[in-house]
Amino acid sequence: MRALGLIETYGFIGAIEAADVMLKVANVSLMKLEKVRGGLVTISIKGDVGAVKVAVEAGASAVQRFGTEFLHSSHVIPRPDQQLSSILDENTEMSLLHDESIREVAVAHLSNASKATDKIVEAEEQVTDSIEEPIVNVTLTVKEYRRQLERTKAADLRTMISDNENISIAEEKLSSLARKTMIAMLVDDYSKKIKQSVEKT
Repeated sequence: MRALGLIETYGFIGAIEAADVMLKVANVSLMKLEKVRGGLVTISIKGDVGAVKVAVEAGASAVQRFGTEFLHSSHVIPRPDQQLSSILDENTEMSLLHDESIREVAVAHLSNASKATDKIVEAEEQVTDSIEEPIVNVTLTVKEYRRQLERTKAADLRTMISDNENISIAEEKLSSLARKTMIAMLVDDYSKKIKQSVEKT
């Protein structure tokens, strides 16, 4: 496991939305979707560091569209210790505890996202069969990422910039930025992440 991403939401619908968005925006794998006490639901994903960071940021922003109170927390752990696998049970693709009906709903909602990523994973496996480690393992090119941002609401773009630890900007200045400027900032950060991922390999 190269990186572990976690999002915790209040309520099940936000968790499904976060999982769906994370699987669509980056080449990551869903590990668990687990109900926690008090109405909290935790989603865990794994993949390359850059892909997991992008996925968690996008997933957190998607949950906040329902309202900021639906997102409890999000976190990325690069290169987690091997001993964590005993807690996370990496062999379980999705574990919804003791509730078959919820499991069926989750599978139905997530199957479309899984099908969309299957072809990408197949193509990637063919290319990387003869390589120990792929150079970059992100689903979206910079151009595709820009297109996706252009379809995103201005409020969500502001949230993505605000949550991005690589972009530092005052809240007052952020609130007055034009969509074009915000998109340029996010695309520039995404390009740097891809470049850093290439340099590390």
